[in-house]
Amino acid sequence: MKTWLAHETRSEHAVLPGGMDQELTALRSSFGGLDRTQLPADSFDEVQFALYAKHRIWTAFKAEQDNVLDASIDGDNSWVSFTGSNSQVGPMLFQQTTLTGHKGGNIMVNWSANVLVSQWMSYTVNQTSARNPNHIGLKIVIGGLTVAERIGPCQPHDSFQLTGSTQVPAGDPVCSLYWSVTPNGPDDIFEDVTNSAHLMRAHLFGSKFFAIGRFR
Repeated sequence: MKTWLAHETRSEHAVLPGGMDQELTALRSSFGGLDRTQLPADSFDEVQFALYAKHRIWTAFKAEQDNVLDASIDGDNSWVSFTGSNSQVGPMLFQQTTLTGHKGGNIMVNWSANVLVSQWMSYTVNQTSARNPNHIGLKIVIGGLTVAERIGPCQPHDSFQLTGSTQVPAGDPVCSLYWSVTPNGPDDIFEDVTNSAHLMRAHLFGSKFFAIGRFR
């Protein structure tokens, strides 16, 4: 049973310092500060609200990265993917999604995908240079503001999930997903000398993205 007051009636009618403040605080938090979880059952439902009155969800999917798909790769042992032979430095745009109709407020974003990262010569030849383990970098940007960023997987086959949130003014902000690959190391190998086929470096595939905008 819910107790609305902080104190029950005292038989001795003792007056305590701050007692009135405690009573008023209890009343205010109980009656004036109700959130949706405390409202009476069936006080409202989705039918009574206009579309997207409380929140809105955007989703996007992409089969695989297409920044670099090296066709000269060793097709018998690797996928057509990003290779060290045409390695780019810095973030590469993976996908963009316009969050149409955002009313202003908090936006939570989530990006997940599968990754393949080859570790050719990560210890370098004879370990004469510093170790250079390959990994991918991940970043989510909304309207030019970085919402989430992290170092991604560095294993031959792995997955990731990146989540963040920020306050965004009303409008149609653009959410951009970026990925990057570790720059070539001093002893990284790029091709199979027996057939001159390029060796796989990294690939990102099976991408799923969603964003939730809360307005109330």
